[in-house]
Amino acid sequence: MRKMAFFTTVLFFLSLVILAGPSRAAPQVVSVNISDTLITESDDGGTLTITITYNEDMDTSVDPDIAFDPDIVVSGTLTFNSGAWTSSRTYEANYTIADVDEEVSGVDVIVENARNLGGEKQDPYTEPDAIDVDTYIGIPTLIYPINGENTNDNTPILHWQSLIDGSPPVWYYVSVSDNATFPYENFSSGWITDNNWTTPNLSDGIWYWRVKARDNAGNEGGWSSVWSFRVDTIPPAAPTLVSPSDGENTNDNTPTLVWNNIFENSLPVVYTIEVDTENTFTDPLFFTTTVENWSTTGTSSITTPVLPSIVYYWRVRARDNAGNEGEWSDVWSFRVDTIAPTVSGISTVPDNVISESDDGTNFTILIQFSEYMDTSVHPDIAFDPDIISSGTLTFISGTWNSNILYEANYIVSDEDEEAYVYAIVENARDLVGNAQVPFRTSHHLIYVDTVAPQVIDINVSDNLITESDSGGTLTITITFSEDMDTLVAPDIAFDPDIVSSGTLTFNSGMWTS
Repeated sequence: MRKMAFFTTVLFFLSLVILAGPSRAAPQVVSVNISDTLITESDDGGTLTITITYNEDMDTSVDPDIAFDPDIVVSGTLTFNSGAWTSSRTYEANYTIADVDEEVSGVDVIVENARNLGGEKQDPYTEPDAIDVDTYIGIPTLIYPINGENTNDNTPILHWQSLIDGSPPVWYYVSVSDNATFPYENFSSGWITDNNWTTPNLSDGIWYWRVKARDNAGNEGGWSSVWSFRVDTIPPAAPTLVSPSDGENTNDNTPTLVWNNIFENSLPVVYTIEVDTENTFTDPLFFTTTVENWSTTGTSSITTPVLPSIVYYWRVRARDNAGNEGEWSDVWSFRVDTIAPTVSGISTVPDNVISESDDGTNFTILIQFSEYMDTSVHPDIAFDPDIISSGTLTFISGTWNSNILYEANYIVSDEDEEAYVYAIVENARDLVGNAQVPFRTSHHLIYVDTVAPQVIDINVSDNLITESDSGGTLTITITFSEDMDTLVAPDIAFDPDIVSSGTLTFNSGMWTS
């Protein structure tokens, strides 16, 4: 029993010694050597070699796994070419480099899964910040002059956006040509570090420009977009005015001012219009404004605000889109007149009475107006009562004796009419077309009396003459139907003629009323 127990104990002890014998450590990466720690555009097509050294002999039938963080294999910068053990402790991996416009700093190299001769897998290893990739340089963004701009500066400053790059400093190259396809350069900046460049003197015309960049790693980027600008140092011509014509009168108190557009390369053209009551155009101006127009043919126009009735002067000048300001146009004037003319006087010739004795004679009416009138327009003249319709007056002719005096001529007929006649004048127009204020005389203009007076009564003081009346007086009183001309005595005769016989002898006669 004791021998059996001792044997059991010895076996147990030996078993423990075997299980708890010495263990082997995992192989370690001693160093990672990289042939080029900065990959640039100039490395395109070259080879990057990574050499990994271990602390012991390795199983050369098992290649280590090499990875990158960020993964510059997936991005295309590196493409695995070949890998081989150059010795039992050294592994070499080769990659082909491609320029994929990538910029990455501090790429970690991660090595895993190699095994030693005993089959032990290596401890994972990271070589931090082992590689920088800079195969990218940005393309500058142009700022000013903006594309298509016009400028009167023949040495403009060209501006672009500065680039932020991992390999500073950044240089820029500006190319200027008068051909949009750049078959040649007229001017260039060379490589400069500023983000702006002042051109040499440029002639008038369209110029094209572009910029590219190069960083300190030697990466040279592509050209920016091509922008253009026009150099224009020639001021525009003075506009020619169209309407209202110089000196024109108008009854439009919001007239439209019209002028011819000028020919100009730098569009749009901005026209400045000044309107004033003085031809010196001293401040403050009555009215001023601007009009923008892209057309180089035809006309431009503006409508003024409401203008009081007075004489105005106006002029126009042009400023092109390059900032050149031209000369003023000629100064023209126009007169705004919205006030209706009036009849300021009316008279008749030879007098204002038409009688039976005027039959067949001329009768004239003279009408005077308050301002110059349009002599192509004749006023309408009417009468109340209408002695035209009755036939007393027949119109012969009408004429303007001057810009303010109109003469109407009539023939008189004896139509046995008696009336106090008012005159009505309408529809004459002034020079701007304002119709006159209708006019009616405030009292009668004409007195018509072509009706013959009648004897309505004859009274004889003694209708029987006897011998006893010899040496006495006989009085005859005659009464008429209307007022008579007391300068003209009526003729009194007798049948039989008792004056010739001597019975009566005329002594005296008179108008008692």
